[in-house]
Amino acid sequence: MKRKFENKRTAFIIIFLLLIFLSGLSYRLLFVNAVNFDNLHNGTAFGHDEYYYNKMAQNIVNYGVYGYMTDAEPNAYVTPGYPVFLASIYHVFGDDAVDVAKTVQAYLSAFSIILVFIIGKKLSGNAVGLIAALFVSFYPPLIFYSRFLLTETLYIFLFLVYYFALITAFKKEKKKYHFFAGLAFAATILVRPLIFFLLPLPYIYEFFASEKDKKGLLLKFTVFVFGFCLVMLPWWVRNLVTLNQFVLLCTQSNPFYYGIIENYSSLPQSENEMADGLRLIWRHLIERPVETIKWYIIGKINIIFGKQDYWEYPGYVYLKSVSLLHYFILVTGTIGVLLSIYKKEIRLLSIYIVLTIGFQLLFIPVGRYAVPIMPLFSICGAYVLCYLYRNVKGAPLKS
Repeated sequence: MKRKFENKRTAFIIIFLLLIFLSGLSYRLLFVNAVNFDNLHNGTAFGHDEYYYNKMAQNIVNYGVYGYMTDAEPNAYVTPGYPVFLASIYHVFGDDAVDVAKTVQAYLSAFSIILVFIIGKKLSGNAVGLIAALFVSFYPPLIFYSRFLLTETLYIFLFLVYYFALITAFKKEKKKYHFFAGLAFAATILVRPLIFFLLPLPYIYEFFASEKDKKGLLLKFTVFVFGFCLVMLPWWVRNLVTLNQFVLLCTQSNPFYYGIIENYSSLPQSENEMADGLRLIWRHLIERPVETIKWYIIGKINIIFGKQDYWEYPGYVYLKSVSLLHYFILVTGTIGVLLSIYKKEIRLLSIYIVLTIGFQLLFIPVGRYAVPIMPLFSICGAYVLCYLYRNVKGAPLKS
C-alpha cells in the first residue's frame, strides 16, 4: 500500500513538473518567434551589447578574429564563453542564424527550470523544488531574456549545472563530482566572470560547517581547481600567444569606474579606469561617506531590484498579469536568506546570493543584474513557503 502511494506521488510530481516545463518552454519559444524590436543600436534589431556579441561571433566564424567592438584587432575585453557559444551555432547553421541561437537559449532557459527543481528537491524536498520551478517558469524577465543575445540565459543554466554538481559532490563524497564542478564553474565564469572570487567559497563553508575530514576536503578542492584550470587554460594560453600578456578573466573595467557615482556621464575619460576608479571611490568615501554608502547600497539595490527588468510589448498581457511575481519572489527569497542563518539547507545558496549582490554593487547598476539571481531567490522563497506551511501543519520540512 505504501509503495503504491509512493508510486502515485512520484507520477504526480513528474507530470506536474512536465507541465511546468512545457508551459515555460512554450512561453519562451513564443517570445523568441513573435517578439521583435526595430531601430535599436545602429538602427538594427539588437541592443548595444547584443549588437557587438552578434558581430563578434560572426567575426570569429568568418575571419578568426576574437575581439569585442573591433573587426580586426584581437582583444580580451570580454570573456569568451558567450561569444564562442554564439559562434558555435553560427558555424553550424550560418552566420545569420540569430533565430536558431535564440531558440537554443529558449531550451536552455526551459531546462534551467528542471535544474531549479532538482536543486530545490535536493536541498529540501519535492515541494520546494516544484514551487521554485513554478516561479522560474513564469517569471517574465527569465522568459524575456531568453530571446536576447545576451549572457544571462547561458550563465543561469551553467551556474545551476555548477551548483547541482557541487551539492552532488559534497553528498556523494566522490572526487569525480568535484572535478566536474570545477569544469562547470570555469564554464560559468567564462560567460560572466563576476563570481570568480567565490571559487573557494563552498570549500571554506564546508570546512567550518562540516565535521568531516579536513585533509580530504583539501584534496577535493585540489581536484576542483584542477578541473577549473583545465577549462581556463585555452583562454590563458590564447591571451599569452595573441596578446603577449596574461589575462586571468578579461580586460573590461569601465563598469566599475562608471559605477562610482550616480551621474557617471560627468566622469572624465580615463586611460586606466581601474586605478582611477580606486582613487575616486577612496576620495568620495573620505569626502562624502554617507552619500557614497547610500548610493552603493540603497541607490544601486533600488535600480537593480526595484522593478522587474523587461520591455513591455504590445499585446502581451501575460507580462502584466504576473508582474507582482517579481516582488513576491524577492520578499520570500529575502526572508529565506535571513532564515538561512538558522536553517542550513539553504545557507550556502543564500551566501551565494548575498555575495553576488555585493559584487554587483561595485559596478554600474542595471535592472538585468537581478535576472541571474532570481532563480536562487526562487529556491529560497519556495523554502520559506514550505517552511511556513509545514510549521503550521506540524509536518517535517523535507519530504
